[in-house]
Amino acid sequence: MQKKQIIHTNSVFLFDLIEDDFIILDTIINKDAMLPEDILIRKEEKTEIQNVVKRNLSILERNVFNLYIKGYSPKDIEKELEVSYKSVDNALVRIRKKMKSKKESEILRH
Repeated sequence: MQKKQIIHTNSVFLFDLIEDDFIILDTIINKDAMLPEDILIRKEEKTEIQNVVKRNLSILERNVFNLYIKGYSPKDIEKELEVSYKSVDNALVRIRKKMKSKKESEILRH
């Protein structure tokens, strides 16, 4: 397997983690889209992700994560948080590693 394929295969996309927000928002707009049980499950999953973020990310990483999932670019995050671009980039790398590690440990537990 080529290096590029290995990186892609082992990646954790941050937008996978916020997918629930869009589903819940769509459900609020189109109430017939999901069953109440599905809505509850999605909310529980969102809460679980928020707890993982709170327990495992530093303050800088949480701030970067929150801005990133809101659509800020790394350059915008740099300006908003008044930190270097390299700090933002390093934080994003650490976030991906930590979230991937947590995701894998969840899979192993079940």
